[in-house]
Amino acid sequence: MEQFVIIALLVALCSATSPPFPNRIALDCNETLFETDVAMNLINEHRDEGFVLRPVRVKSVVQQEPVKQHGGFIYYMDLDVVETKCSVLSGKSWKECGNDDIPLHETVFGHCKVITVISRPWRILRLLNYNCTLGTVPPRVVVNICPDCPVLVTNITPQIKEKANLIIQQFNKDSNQTHHFKVDEIERVRTQYVFGQSYFFHIIIKETECLRTQANVNLNDCVFRADKDAVSCIISYSYYPLYNLQLYISLMYYHKIL
Repeated sequence: MEQFVIIALLVALCSATSPPFPNRIALDCNETLFETDVAMNLINEHRDEGFVLRPVRVKSVVQQEPVKQHGGFIYYMDLDVVETKCSVLSGKSWKECGNDDIPLHETVFGHCKVITVISRPWRILRLLNYNCTLGTVPPRVVVNICPDCPVLVTNITPQIKEKANLIIQQFNKDSNQTHHFKVDEIERVRTQYVFGQSYFFHIIIKETECLRTQANVNLNDCVFRADKDAVSCIISYSYYPLYNLQLYISLMYYHKIL
């Protein structure tokens, strides 16, 4: 009898402290365009380097009612994604960014698992967690199919960083800005061998505190400006050492550093 009472008390205690089991429902992926749009924008807003991702396919979506009801739901999503040409620093939505003119051998594909909270009545759009794994076609495969095609450089070596620094020195020389710029992030490098090794850089540069009127400036000693008037920009640059030719493809944009 005493053992029965103890067991009954333990069962009652367990029942009293156990949280309610969350109600989860698998949704039709074709009916989750809004949730996918929210998830991709939240992921891109959270990332501080790389390129804007856009969804290619929604693999699965599970909806869970949160324990504390506020008219919203928790969403668990599996998404196939692809990189676009827009840097995440551009602040653009994935809908504004394309990848149509990126060759297949340079395309970066990936997969993202993301958890969000969405409540339309309360206008809550919150990113709880995410994990994205990205990859490209292996360079050896590209070379076998198209020996002359540019391939992505995945290992940013000290030699490549030095080339990027030489590019920025030339940029500072040609620029009419009041301050020197230096490399903040090497976002993408492609290389191609046609009568010599050529490089194509996509670089984020930021304004430093060093004035262009200063003599004998060493960029390594210059720190980035932190004030609201500082600017950052992204440049695309081609470097052909065989012909001693350096070519700006484009200065993509300037924007204020917040």
